[in-house]
Amino acid sequence: LLNVATIFFVVNFMNRDNMEGFIRLYLVSFFALSLFGIVQYITPQIGLQPIEVGQWWVPDVLPRVNAFTYEPSFFATYLLFGMPAMLVLLARGKLVGIPQWLFYTMLAVDVTALMVCSSRTGILLFLVFLAGFMVSIIVRWIRERRLGLHLAMSFAVPLFVAASVLLIMDMRLRQVNGDGGHASYMLDTGWKEKDITRGNSFKSRIQAMEKTFDVFQKNPVIGVSLGGIAPWIATTRLTDITSNDQVKPFEGTNVPLEVLAASGVIGFVVFCIYIFLLCRPLLKKGPDGGDKDYYIALFWGFALGFIMLVENQNILRPYVWAHIALMVGV
Repeated sequence: LLNVATIFFVVNFMNRDNMEGFIRLYLVSFFALSLFGIVQYITPQIGLQPIEVGQWWVPDVLPRVNAFTYEPSFFATYLLFGMPAMLVLLARGKLVGIPQWLFYTMLAVDVTALMVCSSRTGILLFLVFLAGFMVSIIVRWIRERRLGLHLAMSFAVPLFVAASVLLIMDMRLRQVNGDGGHASYMLDTGWKEKDITRGNSFKSRIQAMEKTFDVFQKNPVIGVSLGGIAPWIATTRLTDITSNDQVKPFEGTNVPLEVLAASGVIGFVVFCIYIFLLCRPLLKKGPDGGDKDYYIALFWGFALGFIMLVENQNILRPYVWAHIALMVGV
């Protein structure tokens, strides 16, 4: 109901006069949580009390940042809904009323927060997007024979900040752990194994996806509801279930598979239609500029965030629907 109400509110209250205000407030919200994430990373390292840290690289010294989300991968997913929009808007010279110095600062802080959250999947996805984005900028530069300040800085700032922060984090990890400490960033991924599937991180996600698909196979038409996936999986492992705490470890993974298991084929078709309608403005003919710049910026945030949700759960996160509400509003 909250998600539906969010869309209803934005669609009915957004207009061309206040559109920039909506998007400006949205971008500032990422800046605020990113600042908190950086504080969360620094405080244990300078002897202060850790602030709501859920996971650590080195217990009580080097945290994995999650800000106010459940875990680092959730925080990375959240950030990836907003950061591509900042890059695209900057490249198109649309700073939505934010002073230039503050826009660059916000972008640098957001990138820093993503790096220190140390979600390997999130960082890799962002760097792949950044590489593609950089290529598109270079192609545009060659075609137009003109490279404006905003166009150049839209990839130079995040590239410089990402490289610098990763280097500093690596040096800090070596300092805390001694020689070879930097390898900790690849622990449990299977990276150094001949068979990457031996990595716990990779293995656990694949196993969760398989179990989620099993739920769909046993309930293919109507599904078991989003809240029913974990209990259904749990019944294959436990005999006496009396509380939500018992089924929590059996959550499904991969949002499209979750929707398939929760809603069955019928609901999944409706879900696919909705996603298509959400992305349909990309197919409409017409010149770039104006409102379309804002839509394209939000679309790329939606695309990266949705890719992150393929290895995560679940579709009901409020920040996903806040982003969808802005797309629908624009």
